[in-house]
Amino acid sequence: MFHLQARHGSNALRYAGGALAVLILINVIGDWVRPGLDASRLWISATFLPHWLMRVFLLVAGCALLANAWSPVRLQWARRVTASVLAILAVAAAVNTLGFYRVLASGAIRTPMVIPLSMFVALVLAALCGQSLLQPGTAPHRAWQRIMGILPVSGAVALVLPLLLMFTFGLTDYARRADCAVVFGAKVWDDGTPSLALADRVDEGIRLYRRGLVGAVIMSGGIDPANGHSEAQVMRDRALAAGIPKAAIVLDEQGVNSVATVGNTERILSNRGWTTVLAVSHYYHLPRIHMLFSRTAVTAYTVPAPMTRRLTREPYYLVREIAAFYNSFLFQSPARAVRPRPDRALRNRVSKEPIQMRKRRACFYFCGVLYNRRPNIRL
Repeated sequence: MFHLQARHGSNALRYAGGALAVLILINVIGDWVRPGLDASRLWISATFLPHWLMRVFLLVAGCALLANAWSPVRLQWARRVTASVLAILAVAAAVNTLGFYRVLASGAIRTPMVIPLSMFVALVLAALCGQSLLQPGTAPHRAWQRIMGILPVSGAVALVLPLLLMFTFGLTDYARRADCAVVFGAKVWDDGTPSLALADRVDEGIRLYRRGLVGAVIMSGGIDPANGHSEAQVMRDRALAAGIPKAAIVLDEQGVNSVATVGNTERILSNRGWTTVLAVSHYYHLPRIHMLFSRTAVTAYTVPAPMTRRLTREPYYLVREIAAFYNSFLFQSPARAVRPRPDRALRNRVSKEPIQMRKRRACFYFCGVLYNRRPNIRL
């Protein structure tokens, strides 16, 4: 019984290594195909190694772990090479962990989560390194059995990694002096008041300005198609009511999503000769924001907005952010973000009239078009 449990545990570790290998290879190979795709800096960084050499280590480790996940490597020299590369990566992650605690002790960052993601990465890599040095295990003989073993473990790794980023990196406050802050938009209610999430984000941007860390605050958000309210204008109004000078507020009404906000922020900073920004949002949103900013020329530091109370839909936001994280990782780039034209944004602004009146005016409008007479009605 013990031997059987040990074998299953060994296979689970190998399968987890295979899932990590897929992530590594997507980062390394994808970055060669599309520069900027690599997001491995979120979980491991080796500043003491040349960038190209780190890429080689990651590539070798990815190929070895993927092969080992399918069938245990039996050649002794291959196991030693794999173990050596994994040991170097584990040391890099351990150095990241020590660097985190050094910066935390200096007071440069603040976080309620005192265990960094790099510590988890170092432990996993060390376990895989030890497994590579031991005698090879046994894998199921049939391919479908291996696949059925790999899939659930890979799915678990894919779910856990973004969550770990949210609860480690996302909760860490990297606030420091920067050229400006950018506050990411959220829901505005039908009566024009900001939602609790939006109010918390704006209030944190206000605090950063009052602390003298930034000289300007970018309020970025879209126009809600359901009620016609501009998130950016509602954010600006709250900041003005708090005493922030109008000249210190930059409005971005084309920040319809995260990647658009990041792209617009890069253009605003470039036009003004700025290079650094504090990105303000909720903790679960910040890993994706940092990943998107890493694909720009802007140096971004993330600042989690303290919550007045726990959000009712917070579990839903966490699950949604996992999917959004991988969508941004694979497909989104701020340089290719869609920028709606001003006239289109104006047409998309929904009238604040009652819904019955809007339907009646729309009916008159299309009747006029039907009879080739364009009525003088602005929707």
